[in-house]
Amino acid sequence: IRMTLSTIKISLLPSVAFERRQDLPAIPAVYFALDRQLSIVYIGEAGNLQARWAGKRHQRTAQMQGGGYRIHWHEADADPVKRKTTEGEAIRYFQPLWNRTEVPADEMQEITRYIHNVARRMGISADDLHRQILVDWAYTRELK
Repeated sequence: IRMTLSTIKISLLPSVAFERRQDLPAIPAVYFALDRQLSIVYIGEAGNLQARWAGKRHQRTAQMQGGGYRIHWHEADADPVKRKTTEGEAIRYFQPLWNRTEVPADEMQEITRYIHNVARRMGISADDLHRQILVDWAYTRELK
């Protein structure tokens, strides 16, 4: 299935809230992660969309926790080369920020403990503080 990037409305594609990602269909797809403002923050591809997002397997899961994100998808060719080509075209066209930034993964485990201590001392939710730090980090850190 070929999509025309200049005319497609990503926000009108089928989607689920990030928190309901277990409901994604088990199909080959190019997917789009959108934030609350309907901005595309990440584009990817998968041979099995449901398996790609199951549990915490996706590298952007920590950034999307509780942030109002939705995963939209366009069913794609089962051929991984064609899917990867479509993904690349979509990334070049939409230029989502998270496709151009590092994934805050390993160092976040250590920092999470620190954030919980700071939040406790500030009397605020550690999840809210953690989420805001991840969002700020992702929007300001460019790959070198």
